[in-house]
Amino acid sequence: MNNVCIVGYLATDPVAITDSNGHLVVNTKIWTKRPFKDKHGDYVSDIIPITFWRKQAEVIEDMGYSGALVEVTGRLQSREYAGGIEMVVVATNMRLLDQ
Repeated sequence: MNNVCIVGYLATDPVAITDSNGHLVVNTKIWTKRPFKDKHGDYVSDIIPITFWRKQAEVIEDMGYSGALVEVTGRLQSREYAGGIEMVVVATNMRLLDQ
């Protein structure tokens, strides 16, 4: 089963675009802080690419903002491009936690 759950902060203001099939899509990133410190005593953050489609894209664009706390569940998907492979979370559910 391919299931991912992430709680973190939107790294950018979400901006929706319409794809070539007429579907609304938002590609953004969520940053999360790991629960442990590195050898220098600093917390390490991960920045995770997230894709929202259709109604979720509309909601996240309307109500989301850079720094908003969100919970996202979805599936992990790989995308090939000229420079290599990127892993991205395709959202199937999301909640804005600080609304």
